[in-house]
Amino acid sequence: MFKRGTNEIKNMLTSKVKKIFKSAKKSLQKMGFKIVFHEEKCIGCGACSAVCPDNWELNGDKAQPKVTELTEKGCNADAQDICPTGAIEIVEE
Repeated sequence: MFKRGTNEIKNMLTSKVKKIFKSAKKSLQKMGFKIVFHEEKCIGCGACSAVCPDNWELNGDKAQPKVTELTEKGCNADAQDICPTGAIEIVEE
């Protein structure tokens, strides 16, 4: 009834499963967030660095994100919410 052996079927399935996982991994890697920082709007109040010191710092008289590519918003969402001038925007990629 079956012309293929057990090992051959196992190898085919393993190969297909690997391709599916590889494709899923690529899709997941593309998902994330990006910080768009409008420096011209920044007044240097430091609110962002106060609520999210892991990613925001004052550099002279302006704030600056340490990282702009994110896998999760984390405290950056708080920084966005607290910014009085709307200089911080977080967008999905």
